[in-house]
Amino acid sequence: MLNYYEFLAVGIAQQDLDKDLLKASIRGIMCNLVDDARIMIAELRQNDPKTMEHLVHLYEEWRRDDAINHNGEITERPIPRLPDPR
Repeated sequence: MLNYYEFLAVGIAQQDLDKDLLKASIRGIMCNLVDDARIMIAELRQNDPKTMEHLVHLYEEWRRDDAINHNGEITERPIPRLPDPR
């Protein structure tokens, strides 16, 4: 799933896909997925900071600081910067 959304993010960055259309149609789904996978993404990026770079950039642009789910829990949290494993 993350690779698919990375593909879409690359398409937006390359201006091959309509950013406004995709934001209107998939913003919430994409942001919820990235929020759920944010720790895994952070760990993958420790080994290679370019991993999911377009998706991370798009998520940071599209995520809302005030987003909450149906249980009142905060969502769309920032992807953490993990300490260097060295």
